[in-house]
Amino acid sequence: MGQLQCSQEAQNLENVDQRCAQILAEQVPQTLLPEQREAIRARVRGLLNDRQQLIENLSGSYARYMDLLSSLQERGQQLASKSAAFAQLLDERLMWIPSASPVSQAWLGRIARSAGWLTNAENWRAVGAGLTAETLRQPTRTLPVLALIAVLLLVRHRLFARLDTLGKLARATDGGGFKVTGMALVITLLAALPGPALLWMISSLLSQSSSAVEFVKYVGAGLRRAAQYWLYLELLRQICRSHGLADAHFQWNKSTLKVLRKNLSWLLMVYVPLSFIIATTHASTMNANSTGDYASGLGRFAFVLMSIALSAFLWSVLHLRKGVLATMTPDRRARWVWRTRILWYPVAVITPLLLGAAALLGYYHAALALEGRLLRSFLIVIAVLLLHNLATRWLLLLQNKILLWEAREKHAAEAISRTRSEVAETAGQGSPQSLDVPQVDLVTINAQTRALFDALLWVVIGAFLWTIWVDMLPALRVLGNTTLWQHTVKSASAAQVENITVSHLVMAVLFAVLTVVATRNVPGLLEILLLPRLSLDAGVRYAINRIAIYIVITIGTIATFNEIGVGWDEVQWLAAAFSVGLGFGLQEIFANFVSGLIMLFERPIRVGDIVTVDGQSGTVSRIRMRATTITDWDNKEIIVPNKKFITDRVTNWTLTSPITRVVINVSLALGADTKLAERLMLEIACAHKLVLAKPVPTVFFTQFAESALNFELRVFVKEPADRMPVLNDLHMALNEIFQKHGIRIP
Repeated sequence: MGQLQCSQEAQNLENVDQRCAQILAEQVPQTLLPEQREAIRARVRGLLNDRQQLIENLSGSYARYMDLLSSLQERGQQLASKSAAFAQLLDERLMWIPSASPVSQAWLGRIARSAGWLTNAENWRAVGAGLTAETLRQPTRTLPVLALIAVLLLVRHRLFARLDTLGKLARATDGGGFKVTGMALVITLLAALPGPALLWMISSLLSQSSSAVEFVKYVGAGLRRAAQYWLYLELLRQICRSHGLADAHFQWNKSTLKVLRKNLSWLLMVYVPLSFIIATTHASTMNANSTGDYASGLGRFAFVLMSIALSAFLWSVLHLRKGVLATMTPDRRARWVWRTRILWYPVAVITPLLLGAAALLGYYHAALALEGRLLRSFLIVIAVLLLHNLATRWLLLLQNKILLWEAREKHAAEAISRTRSEVAETAGQGSPQSLDVPQVDLVTINAQTRALFDALLWVVIGAFLWTIWVDMLPALRVLGNTTLWQHTVKSASAAQVENITVSHLVMAVLFAVLTVVATRNVPGLLEILLLPRLSLDAGVRYAINRIAIYIVITIGTIATFNEIGVGWDEVQWLAAAFSVGLGFGLQEIFANFVSGLIMLFERPIRVGDIVTVDGQSGTVSRIRMRATTITDWDNKEIIVPNKKFITDRVTNWTLTSPITRVVINVSLALGADTKLAERLMLEIACAHKLVLAKPVPTVFFTQFAESALNFELRVFVKEPADRMPVLNDLHMALNEIFQKHGIRIP
């Protein structure tokens, strides 16, 4: 802004003489003597020259100032880039540098000093004072939490009783609905909440304390970590209780639950105090004046004990003969988890001990970070497995509903098929032995949906584990830096060269695998999740499944090729050539294919409809993507391309209503009593059991012929198959009654 003003002022002073004359004319009186005006002119001219020089100097200063700011900004960006690179280097290397000296006799002394610091009465009096002060300062925050915890403790036995009742409902035939499982999950969380909630509230108050004793905030940090682990372990323990979620709702093996609950109980009592000690001593290292003796002394000792406890827990829970693996069913033992147990079981048991040994050797910081990530990984796996079990439970309940619906639909379809077969036999016509209506194959759907859930489970677990461990494993960053090849990306402005790295190739393979899995299993997922809610018949569901598969294949293919640098620009000519070849070489097949999709969605004909196409009449018994099968009245099967039903004229006798009209031509001899004949024909028509009362039967005198009086008897029947029996019966009855009343037929 200042530089712009200087530029404008410099333009005003370009002609000093003109500016001087303008000032003299505007501000100097004309009555002055010439000598006085000349003196003033010289003075003004000097001032304008000085102003011009000052403005030039100021403009130059502004330019130098802008150059300096630009240089400082560039250097700031370079410094930020170097700082980020240095921080990354520290993240990669600092963890593998010893953070403490190996254990020795001096370490025992540090443990004693740390224990004395942690149990110091003065420190704990400060904690009590700080907690009291914060509680009194924030009563509106602490009292509701304390009241909630008290209520949960008072109704704890009722919560467990309600959980038992929900478990019994879940074991019932219909499972009580998914809301029963949802209520059980909420009750389980409430049952596990009181203790951790109390610790969390205390830690929050201590962390906000204004106490001058730093120990107060250290304890707050330790209680926060202890509350987290208490909640995780207690929630798992309550999930494994008898009649709980895992038992009654997820149908876990009772022996497995017994092993888990027993070991989680003792691990909870050991893990929570040790995690408090570790977090408290570690928080003390954040103080600038701290020597780190508390963390490397008592904190490291507690970490070693925690590692031993975790190893003992894994050894007991995963034991091949006494643990959860011993209770696996034969079908689960066929999976890779059981087959590779000899490999991963020792690794799982020894890993915590190795971390404890690393801490004793001085790599305490690295061991603490690794064990923290291991625990987070374990909790992520448990959480995802819990969600998977909830989804499986919901899927099972939904399948039970579909089974009931299928049984009702099948019973109704069989009744209609039997009725139509009996009517067709009476009319002397052929009919399909069975209608090819696509049914919901729950066995296949169940397998497809579970496979899709399992694939999604592994993807979610892999994504979470990647985010947890990628910072710990610098070697994995090489995947994003190793260039395999390059490709050019064209844009509106210019073309850019992008690198295709190993990570791009890995993502392409992942997309390809997910596309294959989704293509095989999406129909089952749609049948379970979406289609039953839309009240669609089987043909439309089949069409939606087909199109969903095509969409998944298209999206997966595009995503896979985009990752390796093959975009639309590279394949558009191939797609165009393929389209031309498809249009010329497979025109009829493609037309029938598209016509099949239109038929499945628009529903001009359905399985079981009676149609007439190209002079051929019969019952639609099958609809496929290329052709439709019609069973005619001679019980022959006619294969009709789907294109015929879209482009040609088709008569569907049962599209919106199966009711049709039957017209009987009656000729009477000249001189016959027409009134009597009309009455007799109406009586005969109304008395027939297959003739509908509405629309009512009618008789019309249509023509005077040369030797006859022509009438039409018009009646309506419920089904097209009733037409021939009604024609036969009415002809017989009319002939009989006309003979009885002396009415001659020429």
